[in-house]
Amino acid sequence: MNLTPFYELKERLEHTAIAGTSLIGEDFRLCRAIDGLTPLASASPVFAKIKAGAEELINAPAEERAARLLDLLGLVDAVAYTQGASGIQGELSPMPQGSGTYVPAFYGQLQPLITALTGTGSGRMAVIENAWENHPEYFSDFRVLPQVVNALGSSYNELADFIEKILIAQGTNIIPALKQNFAPDGKKDMVRRVRIIARLRGANENEWYKAVLPDSTKNVREALITALRFSQDNTQLLLDLCQSERGNLKKTALRSLACMNSPEARAFWETEVKKRPKSAWELVGVNSRLAADIAARTLKAQIETLLQTDGKPEVSYEDLCSVITTAYGKYSDEMRDCWRWLGSQMESLDNTGYEKPRYAALTLSELLEKGLLVTVLWNPCEETFALAREMFAPDSCRFVGAAFAADLLTLPADEVYEKYAVYFDPARNQEQSPYRARLTMLLQYLRHDNDKFSLVVFPRDSLTGEEEEQYLPISTPDPRWSHLLTHPKLAKHYEIGSTSPVWHKKDKLYWDEMMRRLINPHSPEVCQTIGKYFYDLLWQKGYIKRYFNWLMECGWTKWEGVFVHCAQAGDRWVEWYWLKDMLQKIPVSGKVKAKELRDIDELVKSKKTQVRYGRWDKEEIAMFIAQWEAEPSADAGKEMNA
Repeated sequence: MNLTPFYELKERLEHTAIAGTSLIGEDFRLCRAIDGLTPLASASPVFAKIKAGAEELINAPAEERAARLLDLLGLVDAVAYTQGASGIQGELSPMPQGSGTYVPAFYGQLQPLITALTGTGSGRMAVIENAWENHPEYFSDFRVLPQVVNALGSSYNELADFIEKILIAQGTNIIPALKQNFAPDGKKDMVRRVRIIARLRGANENEWYKAVLPDSTKNVREALITALRFSQDNTQLLLDLCQSERGNLKKTALRSLACMNSPEARAFWETEVKKRPKSAWELVGVNSRLAADIAARTLKAQIETLLQTDGKPEVSYEDLCSVITTAYGKYSDEMRDCWRWLGSQMESLDNTGYEKPRYAALTLSELLEKGLLVTVLWNPCEETFALAREMFAPDSCRFVGAAFAADLLTLPADEVYEKYAVYFDPARNQEQSPYRARLTMLLQYLRHDNDKFSLVVFPRDSLTGEEEEQYLPISTPDPRWSHLLTHPKLAKHYEIGSTSPVWHKKDKLYWDEMMRRLINPHSPEVCQTIGKYFYDLLWQKGYIKRYFNWLMECGWTKWEGVFVHCAQAGDRWVEWYWLKDMLQKIPVSGKVKAKELRDIDELVKSKKTQVRYGRWDKEEIAMFIAQWEAEPSADAGKEMNA
């Protein structure tokens, strides 16, 4: 169908809109364009409607022509839009798989995102985060996806990490885009491409890993060797790499080989740890059965040597800690038997005479207890739960932390309280202290966020070997914990072992921090109890900046005299910026706020308290006092409502 007459009519109508409609009946070019539309009008109803509308426009009264012209132009433009075509010569073909999809968005809508992905400087991260939150579909558009992939090479690591998460979230459809222009000898962006492909496809891309491996270098080669662990067909290749590679590449090959279940892989690893016991450190974060068995044998051998040498080991405390760390998160029949054997040797281990270094928080036996606790948290499954409960005997504090973790993750909150509250009995402070030290070690993992309670842990990522934050959901703690743990006669100050996997770290128990994590904003009982605990501490110590936010989380409303008291307690100083911010936030009347500020101002004037950082804005203080004084009181509001 020849549409030339249609476009000629469209052009004449647009000229008429510019020139005006007063002489429209005398426009012979427009009349000729209308006549030229006759063949199309006879072939299609829509063109017949356009022709009829054009004829009516010419014959319409002068006062109706403008409205009719606009209506006709709207119809003509709509038809022209449906007849749109590409100006490029050749046949249309579908876009290659993985090049992206079409998103019905104008380029102007996509342009800020594309600029942020391709540009430099500050502010880009916020634009990308906002686009991902509000329009995640933009990132799969064929105009945007190539720029997203290229952004993996950003020198700003936080941005590159975020882009990696975005691409993983889009699924396997983006694999072709990641393979396009892949450079085996490239830099960090190519490493990230390999890592994304490995996460999304695993063993399904094994042939691709092997195909690009020979030409790969440095970090890209390391990422490819890591990806080889997904397929059991790679045993011989990994054995060869363990022999040929050096440095970090060999360590990576060892980690991947530990994921193979073949007899050849097991034999190699058994020989390796006999020659170089420190090689077992490469098993951290590898949770295969082979890795668990090798870690169990290495750990048992080291402890046996320690017991046989009467506390004078051939390896240092640090190396023993490293060997224990290799057991974190692992489970197999051999590892289970190793833990049972270790449990039977705990007293012998304490009696060897081996002394921990001064900088260390835990003895070796305590480190072993921590090892089982971390195993439960890194690998929460029925097998590790059962093992933890088996290892704990109520007549001994050994492994109570691991059993507590298993019960927190599986039992109802009231059952957990009934089972473990006895160890916090204020009447048995000295007797129960060893239990508490182990139980509160676990409570340091507790987190509360978005009305949910969880245990936060940092297992090793299987692909990167780096710590990866994870949250294990638990039931909302029983409200009775708040009453028990805030009891005034309960001993609350003693050192505990670090919750960090790092062996040398030493922690003190910050009881107040732990109580803050138990705040349940949906329980008035808990908020009142813990709030009263913090309120009393605030009056005792005068540390308003420490306890203010925690009291606000509890919904605390009793603030009269608090700020004046804290301004005179301790070092006797006040800071205008935080004082102003706190007074604006507290849920009390303006009269109370004004009195607090006026009284503190008098303390400053009489030099009974000092101003920190030297700024005390008298004009601003007077303004706030006047503003708060003018606020209607709650009682006045009630009278007005009455």
